[in-house]
Amino acid sequence: MAETSVKTMEVKALTKYGFQNEAGEYVGWSKNLKESEKTPVIPGRVFSFEIYTADSSKQYVNKVLKQMDTLKSGDTPKATVNTVKVTPQVPKPVMNVTPQVTDWAAKDRSQLIGGLSHDAATLTAAIVRDMPDLETDKVLELYHDFLAGMLKIRDKVK
Repeated sequence: MAETSVKTMEVKALTKYGFQNEAGEYVGWSKNLKESEKTPVIPGRVFSFEIYTADSSKQYVNKVLKQMDTLKSGDTPKATVNTVKVTPQVPKPVMNVTPQVTDWAAKDRSQLIGGLSHDAATLTAAIVRDMPDLETDKVLELYHDFLAGMLKIRDKVK
């Protein structure tokens, strides 16, 4: 049966999906754990974690509770376990749900245009610095031309 417990573990190595503890076991990150909560976890340090152990015996970090004192070389971490029974939750029925589709192409294009817009503004500013009497309409036209040119170059390179 699945259970949640509090464990103190040393982080030996970080992996893409979690970390390896002092016993050589791989512990994954819960899908509900925020990225910001993972950042303090670094190799060589000891942390207190809320661990979810699945029926398959795989372990996942639900919460990083606190960082303990760091180990001195040759010390062995002492694991403590507080077991809490978890009642499996039955998912709520879903009605009239339209799947959310993320338009990655639109997001990528938006980020790309943001970066190119910054570059076009930088180039425009360099020219305006050398030509301070340039009219506002001409400055905007110059910016527009730089941005359009960068998009054309991007399409050719792509």
